Amino acid sequence: MSFAPSPFQEDERPVIVITGCSSGIGAALVKEFSSAETHRVVATARNLESLRFLPSNVWRVQLDVTSQSSVDRAIHDIIKELGRIDMLVNNAGTNTAVGASVEVSLERYRQTFDANYFGLIRVTQAVTPHMIKARSGTVVNVGSVAGLSPLPFAAAYASSKAAVHAFSDCLRSELAGFGIKVIVVAPGAIQSSIGDAGAKGISVADSSPYKNVEDMIQYRAMYSQIGRNTPAHVFAKNIRRAVTKKNPRAYILSGARTTVAFLLWLMPARWRDFLLSFVFQTYRIGRTA
Repeated sequence: MSFAPSPFQEDERPVIVITGCSSGIGAALVKEFSSAETHRVVATARNLESLRFLPSNVWRVQLDVTSQSSVDRAIHDIIKELGRIDMLVNNAGTNTAVGASVEVSLERYRQTFDANYFGLIRVTQAVTPHMIKARSGTVVNVGSVAGLSPLPFAAAYASSKAAVHAFSDCLRSELAGFGIKVIVVAPGAIQSSIGDAGAKGISVADSSPYKNVEDMIQYRAMYSQIGRNTPAHVFAKNIRRAVTKKNPRAYILSGARTTVAFLLWLMPARWRDFLLSFVFQTYRIGRTA
């Protein structure tokens, strides 16, 4: 069975579908929207068992964004049961390809893009025909400040999120005529398990020219979880308020360090590179002593 029984009976509230809800930002968004009771909330994840902890007033549906058949089946079931999807939050993603850009395997780049970018497109293409027919709806794509201001040792993640931003900009223009809003949410440093997931996949060979910065590669994996960051439930509350406004902003930057990321984005590349060389000690690369 690809879904738990729906808790919605004789309910006409708008329907929100959120992907990637097993932990972190996705789980926090589900709890925030369900507690607000403004929407019928549909939470999805690859593993249905990982959603058992969610509130009872949430409909749990299995959806793997990297599988076209899984996406098609899930959206079909949701539409069949609820008749509509008013808001889609594309949150599912991964950040496990941490390392030197020239050493991360092409397969890990593909896996990152399949989850973060192509998966987002799969779900969007499955949902938007229903929104176009209704001539209303909202698509919220979770990007990242890393897509605006990339940091060393996370090229796969940053470039996949930059692609999400570009896709969203095109989509916004193409769907506006149908009354559909497209919003990019760019989180800053949010408390989650994403750092642990990234750190687990790091492997720097002894013969690698980047062996002397292995500690900084590990540091990059955990960067959003080190020092000041924003609790996921606080972030979720801010996002719910922002995306449900009558006229929401096209880009919503929220969470710790977003101001720093924005300022880095504004800087000349040479200045930015100089600052980051000290933050991530890339000045050590290539040194033999």
